[in-house]
Amino acid sequence: MDPIRRSTIGVAGGYGYRASSYFTNILINRFQKTKHVKPTIVTVINTVAPQVESRFIHGKSDEKLFFQSLSDTVETLVDANCEFIVLPCNSLHFLFRDICNDLGVEGLSPIQALQGVLFPEAKKKNGILASSQLLRKIIVNEWLNHKIGLVAEPSKANQAIIDNLIINIIANGARPNHTDIIADIIKKMNNNVDRWIVACSELSMLTPSIRRAYPHIDIVDTLDFLIDKAYMKINH
Repeated sequence: MDPIRRSTIGVAGGYGYRASSYFTNILINRFQKTKHVKPTIVTVINTVAPQVESRFIHGKSDEKLFFQSLSDTVETLVDANCEFIVLPCNSLHFLFRDICNDLGVEGLSPIQALQGVLFPEAKKKNGILASSQLLRKIIVNEWLNHKIGLVAEPSKANQAIIDNLIINIIANGARPNHTDIIADIIKKMNNNVDRWIVACSELSMLTPSIRRAYPHIDIVDTLDFLIDKAYMKINH
């Protein structure tokens, strides 16, 4: 009989506890299917004032406002002897990467997990469902355009709807009508987009219902890649 391997994974929560809990539950369910790996998952939620959260998601404030809170979160997980630390939040990726590098710890975010994936259809045009903050950083770094293919952004009006929806989910949780709101935005851009990339952990909570209701829509969710990468790192 193979010995059971014990590991400790740290989850650095993003803006709110709902998406972090959603991610943690998926990870727990994934490991329940394995008999020889039984990890301990430590989740610490990163919190800031709601008004700071709102401005950040709309791309109107700097991520450095989150620095101390996220640094404290990562340091707490390091003190808990986590083998590596996972951040489900896309928008805080760049800050999280720098904090992990400064502390000399191994970190993994959705964007990092997706960067190792090569899409064979490089000429597909990708629509992005994410916060304004992440879109601003992606455009500056030109990462998606460079690594995946052409990127189609929602209009300013639709992006404002997405940002407000993210804030609503953080505050109140995902609701059935949220799926229709995202589907409506997708339909408006459907002629210009081949594939949709969900790059927000709050919006990832809607991905299963979108896939069920609209199976013809090609959706790539960064959280799926994060779950797979975290699972493979422990279950090797």
